[in-house]
Amino acid sequence: MSKLTAVIHIAKAKLGMDEETYRAFLLEVTGKDSCARMTTREQGRVLDELRQRGFRPHKNTHKGEPLVRDPQARKIRALWLAMADEGIVRNRSEKALEAYMRRITGRTLED
Repeated sequence: MSKLTAVIHIAKAKLGMDEETYRAFLLEVTGKDSCARMTTREQGRVLDELRQRGFRPHKNTHKGEPLVRDPQARKIRALWLAMADEGIVRNRSEKALEAYMRRITGRTLED
């Protein structure tokens, strides 16, 4: 799955589109009912239309020291950010993730 396709799927979820509405939307914008069958330009048109309908992608605002590169830590961080995108987690910051990890496991990602 391309990054553009992933962003489109995130937008679909954030805008609360069910599968039928989503497929109809894709057909309306590009004449195709699947991102897999679209060109990059068509996917760009879909994303532009999703933005017009209210989707605002979240900007990565992490600044400071490099993040831990351990594969397990990277997966934990990816899950945390995915939960934030879905509205399950209110604060997507590294500080919030570290506090959660410390509270649940007694450890941080660096431990």
